[in-house]
Amino acid sequence: MTEKKPSYIGHRKRVRDRYLQEGLDSFTDVQVLELLLFFAKPYVDTKPLAQELLDRYGSLAAVLNAPVYDLQTITGIGEHLAVYLHIFPDILRRYQLSKMEKKPLLQTAEQIGEYALALFAPHKYEAFYLLCLDASYHLLSAELIAEGSLSEVAVYPRVLMERALVHRAKTVVLLHNHPSEELRPSSYDLDLTRSIVNLMQGVAINVLDHLIVGSDRWFSFRESGLFWHTQSGLQKSSLQLAEGEEDPAAIFYIKEG
Repeated sequence: MTEKKPSYIGHRKRVRDRYLQEGLDSFTDVQVLELLLFFAKPYVDTKPLAQELLDRYGSLAAVLNAPVYDLQTITGIGEHLAVYLHIFPDILRRYQLSKMEKKPLLQTAEQIGEYALALFAPHKYEAFYLLCLDASYHLLSAELIAEGSLSEVAVYPRVLMERALVHRAKTVVLLHNHPSEELRPSSYDLDLTRSIVNLMQGVAINVLDHLIVGSDRWFSFRESGLFWHTQSGLQKSSLQLAEGEEDPAAIFYIKEG
């Protein structure tokens, strides 16, 4: 007598075939998670676990961004599976960055914004990047300057200046994210930007823009009118320090809201 195969085996083949024929556009989040779990849990029905994950975290993105230690508190998820799920946002970031040129042109807010979305994809807390550009606005270096909490990150303007000089940048772009998705600059953001602009101008480095980045959109200081340029190409800014204001080399804790 032939042993009957578990029903989920035929189901898995149907799901894989559907993906190969249609892609993921017609899949629900539960079905996407179920498909991912096929490769980590080959001998069980993965749909109940996929549904439990979505019920707990609320969305596919939240599942994949969940901390490894928290995923491991769920029955049926050990360290191996937790790491497997957690690694997908990082793989997506590497994939997006690898599609770009090694020295991409970053001259417009659109170009910078698309690059920034890929750069910040795995960051769950506030982070600050410095993009160093050459004279033709091609990327020399994308350097992570600091990471903080869900709502703030500590930044030393003098460190940014030193890193820009190390990379012999002619122009720099400032990037930081707001995990809350509230992209309007806070007073802390404005104070920090003003200090960096003035410090960089002292060493003849142009601050092209400062972008605040969310999960799928960004806010550009330059497009908002906070930056402008003279005919000579030297930057002027509405954020310049008045005489006697705070030393721009001080530490700033940039916060949301």
